[in-house]
Amino acid sequence: MTIQRCQWCMHDEALQHYHDHIWGHAKQTDEALFEALTFEAFQSGLKWETIYRKREGFREAFAQFNIEAVSQFTAEKQETLRNNPAIIRHRLKIAATVYNASQIVRIQAEHGSFLHYLETLPESERIQALSKQFKFIGPISAESFLMACGYIRPRHEETCFLFPYKNAIV
Repeated sequence: MTIQRCQWCMHDEALQHYHDHIWGHAKQTDEALFEALTFEAFQSGLKWETIYRKREGFREAFAQFNIEAVSQFTAEKQETLRNNPAIIRHRLKIAATVYNASQIVRIQAEHGSFLHYLETLPESERIQALSKQFKFIGPISAESFLMACGYIRPRHEETCFLFPYKNAIV
């Protein structure tokens, strides 16, 4: 018996794993949240599949998403990343990732952690707050980030075994 999933993941086992086990599940660390935020910023204008296939390259390029380390990336380091075929080599998105890391460092100093900040931010203000504070995160990317991290329920297709989310794999 074939499990019915959302159409966007049906053609690829890695995307099926993401769909079933990662998308919409709460992230427990600031680094996991930063990784998800970075993937959303880089995904802007591209297919999710393109970003997901390069996730290991992103992890290596961005110091395993060590927020403090990335916030300190120099212009020279950013330029070396523009020559790294393991990631998307978009100059502005690379610079935005460094900026976004510095924003998370600031949030951590003010709120204890990025996770705590997101959890205490009123739901009605999350999308706007993320859009204002981070580069390459507009309202659509902010909503997608919140969905990917379990703050908003993922929108599964009606034929998907996870619709309406009550059957989610944990």
